[in-house]
Amino acid sequence: MPIKGVTEIRRWSRLGKIRLGVKEVSPKTGNPYPRAVDYFVCPPEVQQVFGERPKQLRIMLPTEDPDRFAPQWYKRYSSLRGLTCKGDGEACLMRLVDKRTGTFAHREAQDVEIQEGLPCPGGDCPEYQAKACRRVMNLMFLLPEVPGLGIWQLDTSSFYTITAINSGVELIRKALGRVAMVSLLLDIVPQEVAPNGKKKTVWVLRLGIAQTLAEIMALPPRTGELMLPHPEVPEPVGAEDLFPSDEENGQPAGPVVPPVQAQPQAAEADPLFIIDGPGSAGWISFWNTMAENEISAQKVYEVLRVKSLRDDWVGKGRTLEQARQVIFGALGITPPETKRLL
Repeated sequence: MPIKGVTEIRRWSRLGKIRLGVKEVSPKTGNPYPRAVDYFVCPPEVQQVFGERPKQLRIMLPTEDPDRFAPQWYKRYSSLRGLTCKGDGEACLMRLVDKRTGTFAHREAQDVEIQEGLPCPGGDCPEYQAKACRRVMNLMFLLPEVPGLGIWQLDTSSFYTITAINSGVELIRKALGRVAMVSLLLDIVPQEVAPNGKKKTVWVLRLGIAQTLAEIMALPPRTGELMLPHPEVPEPVGAEDLFPSDEENGQPAGPVVPPVQAQPQAAEADPLFIIDGPGSAGWISFWNTMAENEISAQKVYEVLRVKSLRDDWVGKGRTLEQARQVIFGALGITPPETKRLL
């Protein structure tokens, strides 16, 4: 028997983190602090694809819902207690409170409890001004060219990056009607800003389109959704995950630009998101093979004479391997070493 509220849940696994800076130690205080760099700080498996110090990543967003792929909150972390406060600038989703004093639960607190709905002053909060709290975006995406099936996470507290990512998502959605499973480019670029009237250059992220508009418009609609890994697990946001603090970067305090609301989609579920049935990994392999040979989804449907690969091909007892063979034969492509599609 299924367990209600548990058995039906599907989540992507998180493969690792991409960072925006490196951790250094202050010679004066001995305390660690983040130093922004003009490249993505990546683990070895990502460096093998994009180089040691890439300034651009080819990514895909796994869902249409920005509250899933780019949650944005004011967050306060404690090295002892982990996440102790989370709010949106108006109200706290949660706050760990010292029951004796009714204030934030600091290290010395003995009796604590989680309270909800307390006021969140955002940038005016004393904890924010003391740099104990900061605004954080957890950007979660796929790296289709990197081995492994799961989510990569990048955290930032930069006002300009959060604004740029939200703006990029909205622009892409307005142009294409969707953002999920579209080939995108994530760049780290210089931007001139003038906080307090003084010009300076900071490094920000920019989200763009990797394919031409014609190629993307030919792709089938997608609606499949999966739960993403919780950004607080297994580790809190560390200093090296973020750009330097707003004060160091000269960035203005204030509420984060609200994320774009997802638009409802009406179409067949995207096979790339279906992982709860037999042969699910084969969908990823199949579409990766098509992309490697520059075969668009429209051409796949045209050659196979189907409207839905899932319903009109696999649903009628044929396999993805047979589909690949038919497509390669029709287009005169010499297949690489055959790998069984699950």
